[in-house]
Amino acid sequence: MGNETTLLLLSAAAPVGLIMLWTWRRDRLPEPPRVVLATFLLGALASVPILVVEWGLSALLGLQGEPATLGHAIALSFIIAALVEESFKLLVLARYAATHSAFDEPYDGIVYGVAASLGFACVETIGYVLSAHSDGFGSGLMVAGARAALAVPLHTSCGAIMGVCIGIARFKGGAARRNWTVAGFAAAILLHGIYDTFAFAAPVAAQQESPALAVIAFLGVLVTTAVGIGLSIAGAAWLRKSQRIIATTPPAAAPGPPS
Repeated sequence: MGNETTLLLLSAAAPVGLIMLWTWRRDRLPEPPRVVLATFLLGALASVPILVVEWGLSALLGLQGEPATLGHAIALSFIIAALVEESFKLLVLARYAATHSAFDEPYDGIVYGVAASLGFACVETIGYVLSAHSDGFGSGLMVAGARAALAVPLHTSCGAIMGVCIGIARFKGGAARRNWTVAGFAAAILLHGIYDTFAFAAPVAAQQESPALAVIAFLGVLVTTAVGIGLSIAGAAWLRKSQRIIATTPPAAAPGPPS
């Protein structure tokens, strides 16, 4: 492996590692590193079936290739990217992390949701960066920087928002558990789909030679990322209140979200 490839791999993986470490350290009651790592790796491994399903669904619906219209961009964003990717993240979070004994209070949903999302984001970013490297080291580095600033935080936000809802659902029963799970899944798809719609609008703007659409697409990506980060921070701050409650409550009491 050449020096340039090594640097590009580090530039792709470093932001993911830093965000994951920061999220884990923000937890007042830290999760076992091996469980967090397992969740991350499962998120990374999920990229394989995600790729297969996205390819098959794109072929079935006739959505292959770069979007040429806004309708194509919206369908590609919500049906192919957001729905498929968030479904597999939910599978990792709900079927592995949320069933583990280490998942013992609502805030854990954020840690494991972020881990599952970043596992996938890491693999996706490496793929994009290495693909861009074929056009030169500078191109690969630019893609790594752009994804570190936008796509990786977006995936983190989707995982955190879904994690907030799964963290609450974990300690609910019946319809409440189902409703919180569906709400988290739907919110992640909505945020992801809106972001990708703006991102995919950029090539549409280039094909239609529309500077106005290009500006809207760029601003839309920035605003959507900022909104996702803001919602994630708000959700984390809310669930951190329950950690203070747990810290001063007898062990027999069941944890739950703050009222």
